[in-house]
Amino acid sequence: MSEERLRRLMARARQERPPRTDVTGAVMAAVRADERQDSTTLAPLAWVAVGAAALAVPAGLAAIAAWEFISDPLLGLAGTLVWWAL
Repeated sequence: MSEERLRRLMARARQERPPRTDVTGAVMAAVRADERQDSTTLAPLAWVAVGAAALAVPAGLAAIAAWEFISDPLLGLAGTLVWWAL
């Protein structure tokens, strides 16, 4: 391809205008449809969170007690000494 032909093609390409497309209606319809679907409440999830928190408190207290028992090696021996004394 010659350089002159390439220049003419580039000049013609600069004169072309892109086609006008209006997609705002379709986009706004999709956004409105998503807003209608997202109108569900989070109340069921809140009850799950409340139940999880209610179970976490006793489990945490039990874990702390178990950690204190496990972390002190002499506590296990001292707890059984009472039975040996009898």
